[in-house]
Amino acid sequence: MKNNPLFRMIRKFDDFFEFFMAMPLLLKLFVILTLIVLPVPLGYVLSPEIYTNTQIASPFIKTFPLINNLLLVIHVSCAIPAILFGPFLLYRPLVRNKPRIHRLLGKFYIFGCMIAAITIFPVALFNIPSKIGPIGFSIMAIFWFLTTFFAYNAARRKNYVAHRRWVIRSYAMTLAFIHVNFTYRLLMPYDHITYDTLRAFQSLVSWQFNLLIAEFYLAATNFNGTFVGKSQWFKNLTHLSHLDKMYLTKAKLTKPA
Repeated sequence: MKNNPLFRMIRKFDDFFEFFMAMPLLLKLFVILTLIVLPVPLGYVLSPEIYTNTQIASPFIKTFPLINNLLLVIHVSCAIPAILFGPFLLYRPLVRNKPRIHRLLGKFYIFGCMIAAITIFPVALFNIPSKIGPIGFSIMAIFWFLTTFFAYNAARRKNYVAHRRWVIRSYAMTLAFIHVNFTYRLLMPYDHITYDTLRAFQSLVSWQFNLLIAEFYLAATNFNGTFVGKSQWFKNLTHLSHLDKMYLTKAKLTKPA
């Protein structure tokens, strides 16, 4: 019975469901919201029209709409793993008990984010329907790449404190996708604002709000997620942290113990 493929599949699903239910409520909420919004990027990738010369993406190269569309497809295809795996990377029992799985998912997340940020930057820069949109979305792409890159550098040098801090910031940028495609549809009165105003909110508030919350959390907690105390929290909010190592120089990698 145990060797039955159907039984093994059911057992794996049961194990995953038990693992999912043990996750903190906030991370479970992120997973659920991701699954709700996932049809939006999948709709782009699966649309036959996006693989033609029909202009769907913003006109980075005006004479070749297909190239712009393909940049959008690459962005979406690389962002999907990052969106899906992000909540599980922040779940500490997975980091402690399944380090190999954490590293594997982390590689998909980090390289997915960086490629998605690079490919969306030129498209965002020419997001012409809005005046503020191109600026906001372009800055978001830059910050998304940098925070993810710093997380990658810290992990390579075994500085897991800095790695955790930069991953949280990177995931805050990744969650902007949820705001742009879901949150505003609940909070914004779409029928009473202009399209330019909506794009301004989407391109700026979607990631700035997330980063602000991330910074408040990082200032309030230590590596284990424990509250550092009110006085230390206020101090952390007004001082640059020495923990945020970027590793931009070619320092030698720390050898494992």
